[in-house]
Amino acid sequence: MKSRAREFLDRSIAAMLAAIEAYNKPSAHYRAESFAILAINAWELLFKAKMLHDNGNNIRVLYCYESRQGKSGKIKKSKNVKRTPSGAPFTHSVEYLTKVFSDKKIVHSSVRDNILLLLEFRNASIHFYSQTLELRQRIQELGMATLKNYVNLLNDWFDKRLSEYDIFLIPLAFVNVPSQYDSTVTQEERAFLEHLLTISKTDSDPDSPFSVTVNIQVKFARTKDPEAFRVALSPDEEAIPIVLSEEQIRDKYPLSYGELTKRLCGRYRDFKQDTKYHSVRKKLQENPRFGHIRRLDPSNPKSNAKPFFSEAIIPEFDKHYTLV
Repeated sequence: MKSRAREFLDRSIAAMLAAIEAYNKPSAHYRAESFAILAINAWELLFKAKMLHDNGNNIRVLYCYESRQGKSGKIKKSKNVKRTPSGAPFTHSVEYLTKVFSDKKIVHSSVRDNILLLLEFRNASIHFYSQTLELRQRIQELGMATLKNYVNLLNDWFDKRLSEYDIFLIPLAFVNVPSQYDSTVTQEERAFLEHLLTISKTDSDPDSPFSVTVNIQVKFARTKDPEAFRVALSPDEEAIPIVLSEEQIRDKYPLSYGELTKRLCGRYRDFKQDTKYHSVRKKLQENPRFGHIRRLDPSNPKSNAKPFFSEAIIPEFDKHYTLV
């Protein structure tokens, strides 16, 4: 049976994964707002999991208490659990938990500022639409920092990593920020942006694992750094087009058809180069994560073509064959 702390932790991770999935849908017009709502929920649950873990899973540490008036009209010294109209106990808000952890130096001030800015955006988003380029970019920078902070604390507090879930954190769909705000920015948006930029300037420690916002600069590089953000090629028409060199393509897709087949022959006891293999392989290679078709003449779709594959395709065949 799971402990209360573990239940809250699992729900927190589920909320953050849902936030990532909501943001990763380029067709969703409310994705930034959805990300903020779900990410804030993930933070609240993570903080509550930490409180439970540090207090022997005593659920009462999460409750809000209030003083009540006795029959004589005097305020009682003892406090009762504050209840909702349905009778359920009120629990501490994410604002309260953020302040408690920040005051006790359990979380970095950058984490506090990031969460408060995300809260500000969540609360203000019901009054304006985040469609301008300036706001979309700044919210993405805020979201990237939220994920960075969350992943670091998740690992520090509970020795868990989001990498276990094989999900890309935020798609490669960045936008360029104009040097000045244009006339489409509303008064509310401008006030929020100026507040965000003011708070972000306090985030000046380059050696800290935590950030208020993350400055986005796109550059492809192979690295074994576990803290590096993973990126993926996107079919989103609004994404910035990026041209990969031949060296970068071969770096991402190092396996030829022959090399892939040879690797699979040594990996499975029941592997055969038959119709089943070709069917599975062709379906997988349509996914840019697993395969790339290199044409002799890229501008001619009828040109001779040769498939190449990434290392990530190999474990996918485990679903179809028996390991040696």
